[in-house]
Formats: sequence, structure tokens, C-alpha cells
Amino acid sequence: MIFFCKGALETVRKFGWAPDIIHCFGWMTSLIPMYLKTTYKDDPIFTNTKVVYSVFKNEFADKLKNDFTTKLAISEDISKKHLEYFKAGDNTSLLIGGSEFADGLVVGEALDEKVSSFVKKAKGKQVLKMASSEANPLTLLNEFYQNILAN
Repeated sequence: MIFFCKGALETVRKFGWAPDIIHCFGWMTSLIPMYLKTTYKDDPIFTNTKVVYSVFKNEFADKLKNDFTTKLAISEDISKKHLEYFKAGDNTSLLIGGSEFADGLVVGEALDEKVSSFVKKAKGKQVLKMASSEANPLTLLNEFYQNILAN
């Protein structure tokens, strides 16, 4: 997971792509918002990049190994406070960690109670509630992206 998240960001850097928005979906991408706000915060490629994180019910029932957060701290920009969100290494902590560092959230139905409570308290973030039965999800997302970029 760490390799995937860092690898994706390093690939963007190597190709010189400067994304307007990076949209992360689910626990597997939950580290990308944190890395963008810490390790890559001064990187010119990501200067104007906004991060959207989708939080949906996820069936990840396992727990990552105890040394997970130690491995996350791959740069001096990542503090113990940053790692605290991910410490439990379970689905809930990964979704909360991704949500904490994102600029905007796309939120699905039937979230874990702890994740739902965290999202409701999120300050300074735009939130788009998305029902699974939404008829025009791309139209809603496009409008949401435009709002994120405008702020």
C-alpha cells in the first residue's frame, strides 16, 4: 500500500504532470492525501493540486501489521500527529486518515459510525454526499471538482 501510494506520486513527478485534482478512492489510497500535505507539500508539481477523497463503506476487515505507521514515516515532514490517524491500521483509521488530509470528500451511504462522525465534524472541507443510486454521478462530480478548484 505504501509502495503503491508513493509510486503513484513519484510517477506523476517523474513525468512532470501537474494535476489539478487527485481523486483517491478507498482505504488503499488513503495515504496519498497525507503524503501530498506533508512530504510533497513544497514540490512544484503539486503546488496547486487539490485532493478529493472518496469515503464509502468498505469491507476491509483485516488489520495492518503493527509496524505499519513506522513504515509510513518515510520523511521528516511526517510527524507522530500525522501518523496518529492511521495508527490502528484498520479500515476505519485508514478512511479517517485519508479524510483528514483531503481538501474535499465524496461520502457514500452506510459508513462506519466512527468514520461518519469524523466526516460530519470535518472543518474546512467541501463534502459531496453521493448515493449509490445517483442518476448523474459524473455531473455531480464535475460540479464538485469545479467548486474545489475555485476555493
